[in-house]
Amino acid sequence: MLVALQTLFAEKGLLKQKLVRGLHNAMILREDADYHGEFSEEGAKLALELAEDFIQISEEILKLKTEKR
Repeated sequence: MLVALQTLFAEKGLLKQKLVRGLHNAMILREDADYHGEFSEEGAKLALELAEDFIQISEEILKLKTEKR
């Protein structure tokens, strides 16, 4: 998924690199929590903020694609 986001959106300037990196970090946080029992409130808050940003930008991308039709 990260490679697809990088190739299809970040490299074309539709998605900021910081969001791709943030998604990767969120994936690592989830894996640590699921498989190693390691988690933090701060990590969860950062992942939530990232998710909100990602949703907002995704909606903007979808709106642009709809308007082009």
